[in-house]
Amino acid sequence: MGKKRTIKLILVGILCGAVITSAAGIGYLQLTGRRIVTAKAAEEYGYLKENYGFLDAMKQVIKEQYYLPVEDEQALTDGIYKGLISGLGDPYSEYLTAEELEDMVKRVTGSYGGVGVTMSPNDEDQIEVVSVTDNSPAAKAGIRTGDRILGVDGVTYSGSQLSEAAELIRGEKGTKVTLTILRDDDLRTYELVREELTDTTVYPKTLDGNIGYLRITSFETNTGKDFAKELEKMENAGVDGVIIDIRNNGGGIVDSAIEVADQLMDAATVVYAENRQGERTYYKTEDGKTDLPYVLLVNGGTASAAEILAAGVKEDGGLVVGSQTYGKGIIQTTQALINGGALKMTTMQYYTPSGQVIHKVGMTPNVVVELSWDDVDENGALQDRQLEKAVELFEKAE
Repeated sequence: MGKKRTIKLILVGILCGAVITSAAGIGYLQLTGRRIVTAKAAEEYGYLKENYGFLDAMKQVIKEQYYLPVEDEQALTDGIYKGLISGLGDPYSEYLTAEELEDMVKRVTGSYGGVGVTMSPNDEDQIEVVSVTDNSPAAKAGIRTGDRILGVDGVTYSGSQLSEAAELIRGEKGTKVTLTILRDDDLRTYELVREELTDTTVYPKTLDGNIGYLRITSFETNTGKDFAKELEKMENAGVDGVIIDIRNNGGGIVDSAIEVADQLMDAATVVYAENRQGERTYYKTEDGKTDLPYVLLVNGGTASAAEILAAGVKEDGGLVVGSQTYGKGIIQTTQALINGGALKMTTMQYYTPSGQVIHKVGMTPNVVVELSWDDVDENGALQDRQLEKAVELFEKAE
């Protein structure tokens, strides 16, 4: 009897000391001071240790052995996130800090101080000028499409550091920034004074011969609406046709480009995008295009949303004049993150309605007219043979 009672007391003590608990996803059975990890918890712990243990150890070594105190641990964390995305080898995908995300929103929707260049990483991991805004500091200084920006204020930047470089190039109106630029084999330095750049993107005028002219510098929030208003004014003024100039237009918001296409095309597909699963998104217009004849002008600085517009117009039977476009036909989706930053990642690729690839290929106009710097005289005046050809096509139509 005594022996049985002793065994019973021991069992009660064991059961009273047994606690089942869970912390941070690690479940275990605590039995009289000992922890027995469940199989699932052990698997999770192994995964965390294998994937993040080394990273945590690296951070600790940096903090302990770097020759200066590490005062900004957040910068280390941001560097980890940026490095993760750069491992894709895609120059258009990146991690944005909260500050970089805010800056991107300002560029798309408001005004800001800058020099007027649209930039993109190239295949050589350099920052390449895609287009230059009309009458901007960069345009007045003579910076061109195809120039490579190697440094900002004496600091070297690669294509994978585009966001950091762009942030330094922008700044308060009236302040100076120095760009180190490589053109062919010629290294040049430009000191530019920043100006306020607004989201005005549509510039109208009337050319000789009663021909309307609409210059679209980029596709921002209000571009589609502004274009429709200016086009209606030209219709009411009774112009004989309109030349739509999207040369050196580096792109922008795709939906704004589709709004412009809606003024130029009846119901049709402008472009479609496809993801890795083969799922497609079609961008379409509706009936109700302008009755005015038009010519679209493009060149090597016509990129992204701008060349999507050009490709759709061409395949719809519209007339496109100029030179081969830049060749950026992929979509970056920006996803806000809980830490205030964002993940900008390439998620889809564009195709023309007939299935032609745009990315790294570009779009060939119906009428090819190449410009060179031989067309610029000693006073800097350009003989714009592309525009002349567009006017000539209207005159022949008459």
